[in-house]
Amino acid sequence: MKKLIVFILPLLLLTHNLSASDKDSFLDHLGFMPWPILSLSSGSPEFLAADVGIDLFFLSLGGNGSESSLGTYVQFSPSISSDNSFFRFSTGFAMGIMGLLEFRGGIGYGFMKDGSDFLHTYFYEFAARIIIIQCKIITESPIKPDNLVKYYNNRYNPVKFQIGISI
Repeated sequence: MKKLIVFILPLLLLTHNLSASDKDSFLDHLGFMPWPILSLSSGSPEFLAADVGIDLFFLSLGGNGSESSLGTYVQFSPSISSDNSFFRFSTGFAMGIMGLLEFRGGIGYGFMKDGSDFLHTYFYEFAARIIIIQCKIITESPIKPDNLVKYYNNRYNPVKFQIGISI
């Protein structure tokens, strides 16, 4: 783990726009730094969840050589509860500060397979990461079919909380 941190930390500090400039224009703040989203977490009611995706940082905040960035993200999140598995796809905005602190907030589509039927859901999510600890809150609502919407409403809490490790 220490070797991974020693490798990742210098990469985080070498963000976009390392060239010096006398004039500070909007174009000086643009760059592109894809960063992976990888996390494992546990929570309620889903006891095991993972996030796999990518942050697409493109705007450097605070001037040239800044380690703070703003951008978008896309991710896939499978999770397992005591009796079902959920699969979620989401996108939204991300803000990172020196690779040590990150916030993500977005919307997404999810589904749960139950026999030959699929429960379709939409959700809002917010995640905050400090170093490698991530906390995530999901507010999910079922869409269709009606029989699985009733099952979901009777079985699951629409607000889910997860805590885990992330890079």
